[in-house]
Amino acid sequence: MADTKTTKAPVPAPKRARASFLGGLSEVPTFAPTSVPNNMTETEYANLNFKVDKEFKRVFKLTAATHDISYRDLLEQAFAAWVEKHKAAK
Repeated sequence: MADTKTTKAPVPAPKRARASFLGGLSEVPTFAPTSVPNNMTETEYANLNFKVDKEFKRVFKLTAATHDISYRDLLEQAFAAWVEKHKAAK
């Protein structure tokens, strides 16, 4: 019986592709946050789930991003303004 040991042809390792989101940058830019969120509060949060119109969602998210605030902060500020407006109407 002959020795039937086979060897594999040498195959070079594939080249690692650079992530396309870097846009050819040699290193990832770092950005310092403008403010540090206070996520060490004692406040307990609960989920609030409801459906909204697609256009409302788009404008809501765009508004929050434009003003650099969270969705929760925008909703809380909008609700506070609504309550204040309707207090004056009584």
